[in-house]
Amino acid sequence: MLILPHYQDAVRDEGDGADVGRRICQVRVVRSDLYYAFPTILMMKKLLTFVLSITAFISCVNSPIAMSGCVTTQASITTDVPVEQLIAAERSAILRLEVAHLVFVMPNDVSSCTAFHIGHGKFVTAAHCIRNQREVTSMLFEDQNGTKFVPTLLNADFDRDLAILYVKNYDGKKLELWNTKHDGDIPLGMEIVGLGFPGYLWTSFSFETGYYKGQLVEDSIKYMLSKDLTYRGYSGGPIVSRKNGKVIGISHVIFDRITVFDDGHQHAWISQAVSVSELEDMLQE
Repeated sequence: MLILPHYQDAVRDEGDGADVGRRICQVRVVRSDLYYAFPTILMMKKLLTFVLSITAFISCVNSPIAMSGCVTTQASITTDVPVEQLIAAERSAILRLEVAHLVFVMPNDVSSCTAFHIGHGKFVTAAHCIRNQREVTSMLFEDQNGTKFVPTLLNADFDRDLAILYVKNYDGKKLELWNTKHDGDIPLGMEIVGLGFPGYLWTSFSFETGYYKGQLVEDSIKYMLSKDLTYRGYSGGPIVSRKNGKVIGISHVIFDRITVFDDGHQHAWISQAVSVSELEDMLQE
């Protein structure tokens, strides 16, 4: 833009036809200068956009787990939360549930499941953990510090295999639920993590990683499918997204699908979890 006044002054100084050649030459010079200047301006603009994008991304990476969806000036960049960071952020909201029955499955034993806090002292677990309600003699929560709480049963839906337990005056961390209206549909292939207290580790907290493989509907109940994600003891525990740490399902059952071939057979352990949408419907009823 600073070149143009110089060009105009040059034209104003030229008075007769003898200077036409010089005027044309002057115009060519101006066009040549703009030709080289314009790409430079574009490069500076792209460089500035790139710097702003990197700055926004670094700021997002250093943000809390709830802010793992990073927005830059160009597009939305979402990164998976490291499993170690995810567990550290959510561990305190997940408790082990001990249920003692009048008739024990094994002598001097209790059943063990997983439950997680969703706020206001309400905990979610699997209904099959307390399926023999009339024979249940006690229920006990234990947190990561060894503190124990006695919950009461608020509601149980054995068709959905969900139960809501309550601990008065409990104000610990809660887990957020995946909301389709806000978070969108759960994408196929998204990496997910099952959290809880598997029987193969006795009472120790652990996790399993897998991928979301779609939804199954049985008897009007929605389930989410994965592979090798749940075991005994994980029942009632949360299955969360590595994108944002939100709960997308509740551990329900694992079954062995056997495919028979002419020359043998193949085993595939399928993890089936109750969809979080079933929990949301239950809470609104």
